[in-house]
Amino acid sequence: MKYLSLFLLAPLLLAQEKVDLYTANRIKAEEFQNSKVMENAFYLADVYGPRLTGSPGLKAAAEWAVRRMTEWGLANPGMEKWGPFGRGWTCVHFAGHQKEPQYSPLVGFARPWTPGTNGPVSGEPILAVLRTDADLDKFKGKLKGKIVLLEDPRPLVSETEPDLKRYTDAELAAEMLAPDPSPRSPFANPIPLIPGQPPRPAGQPFGPEAREAREKFRDKLNQFLTDEGVLVTIAPSYRATSGIVFGMSGGSYDPKKPVPPPSVALEVEQYNRIARLIDKKIPVTLEFDIQNKFLDDTQDSFTVTGELPGTTKKDELVM
Repeated sequence: MKYLSLFLLAPLLLAQEKVDLYTANRIKAEEFQNSKVMENAFYLADVYGPRLTGSPGLKAAAEWAVRRMTEWGLANPGMEKWGPFGRGWTCVHFAGHQKEPQYSPLVGFARPWTPGTNGPVSGEPILAVLRTDADLDKFKGKLKGKIVLLEDPRPLVSETEPDLKRYTDAELAAEMLAPDPSPRSPFANPIPLIPGQPPRPAGQPFGPEAREAREKFRDKLNQFLTDEGVLVTIAPSYRATSGIVFGMSGGSYDPKKPVPPPSVALEVEQYNRIARLIDKKIPVTLEFDIQNKFLDDTQDSFTVTGELPGTTKKDELVM
């Protein structure tokens, strides 16, 4: 009976709620007529671009955000320090070329927390998938002066559907009838692993122990590649679609960890083409000119913060 009483009382409570239509319409007007969303997106994406933690790009974007918050009248805008995080890193210059058997510019970028090449370097690529200690033993003494492809070729995904779809009225109505609009957990999607690491067996939990084991092997792998005198390493984009290249860090922001050789994330089909040429024993020559910088002037990072002071409840906080 208690629950029924509350249910019957709910419409009365809603009816007594005072709606500030003036303020609601002001908010709608700001959203539809004075929105700065695309302007802010332009500065964050086009002007400042990539914002790796510890990079000059992140600091420049944060300083812009503080200036913008100040213009908007927020209270106490600033960069609140946290850390220590580790060493910073930035890429100053990247150029990649396939010189033989036919010339082709290579589409990719320097993987974060890897060094530069100290000028242009050329070499022969070799496919060496290094996932276990046995793999390291197999290739010991065979990689000096080579450009190492760290993974097997990655099959391209056929794009049979458009990237953008506008729902019809009927489809939107059907979506509204769904008992759970998000039945699939976002954590069910496969998590990309560090390039060069073994895939996680089905059913194996993904926890701190597994991550620690992968990072321990990555440190061992990076030290092995450096000791062997590898010229450059290459990993394919971890999303197997043509065009945009996706990559993960090749080294660590921890200054105590081993520093790997210069490393590149490469567009998938270019990576696959090089692997096919190697498989057919056709001579290939690649050239890279990479300038990267490690930044050790500070080990801390920051969070951009600002406050919207309230009126009747200034002593309360909303995050």
